[in-house]
Parts: sequence; structure tokens; C-alpha cells
Amino acid sequence: MQHDIRLRRIREKLIEKAKVRELIEYGYFINGDYGVARGQGAPWQIGTVLGEICASEYREGRPLLSAICVLATTRMPSSGFWDWDVEFIPEFVRNGTEAQRREFWEPVRDEVFDYWQRHDP
Repeated sequence: MQHDIRLRRIREKLIEKAKVRELIEYGYFINGDYGVARGQGAPWQIGTVLGEICASEYREGRPLLSAICVLATTRMPSSGFWDWDVEFIPEFVRNGTEAQRREFWEPVRDEVFDYWQRHDP
């Protein structure tokens, strides 16, 4: 599957979930027909794709759409989310405790939900 098609399809699914205020698990994309695997670094790994989506959304002045993709166990983003550029995630949060990360993430998640309930892709 071409990288840009993969990116578009995942972004569309994230927006669909955001519009109804639902989180989506990484496994949905990894185990589904989205052409991605677990991990980060290669163009076909979910962390890389979500990072690119987040960077694009940020450049366009939209909230961090990938913030609604979570681990099944914690119902929060994985470590890859916190490792993104300091431009998206402040260093004190990236290096913070789970409680500090949750405190940062919950309003970001809600901003994604609120934005996509009011806007069309």
C-alpha cells in the first residue's frame, strides 16, 4: 500500500472517531487492512504514520489528531506519542510521570474531539 494512501486512510478513520468522541486503539490499525505494523521509524510503522499526521495537523493549525489513538491497556497514547518533537509535546511532559502526561493529554484529546465535531475534513 502506498504511503500517502495509508496516511490518508488512517487520518480519515481518526477523524471519523473524533467526530463521535471516541478513542481508537493502535491495534485497530495494526490488525486491520491499513498496511501498518507495530513500531516507529519505518514508513510502514504506525508510530511513523501517526507522527506524520500529527505534524501535518499541527502545521495546519489543527489539534493533534493522533492523540486519540491509544493503547488498549492504559487508554492513553503509547511512548511514541511522548517522544515526538518538543514543538508538539513540551519537554517537561515528555519526561514527566504518567500522571503529568495524562494531565497534559486529556485537554489535548478533548480539543481534538471538539474541533472535529465542528469541522469537516
